[in-house]
Amino acid sequence: MGRVAVAMAKRNPFEVLGHDVALPDGTVVHNAFRVSPCGDGCLPTFVAVRQPGVGPEQFANDVAHVHRDLRALKRLLEGWRIFASASARRDHDGHVHALPNHA
Repeated sequence: MGRVAVAMAKRNPFEVLGHDVALPDGTVVHNAFRVSPCGDGCLPTFVAVRQPGVGPEQFANDVAHVHRDLRALKRLLEGWRIFASASARRDHDGHVHALPNHA
């Protein structure tokens, strides 16, 4: 695929992490991504849209790539959650912020 450029949505109160990916050929693909609170955790939602000219096999490969990325994100967030639960605070909106480690 080559190098891509990613432009994230601006910080917002709606848990929207949508982003545009500019491909090497100049094509820009919008990726709809949202993270919603769910009990003690969160529910990430990524909408995969088959782009014009993309066949079923390539689309299945694209979806598999997104699935791998989401599993990697899950592992990272679960590791951070262990750290955050031991050393964190919540702001007035309920967002968790890791506190510095003063060992």
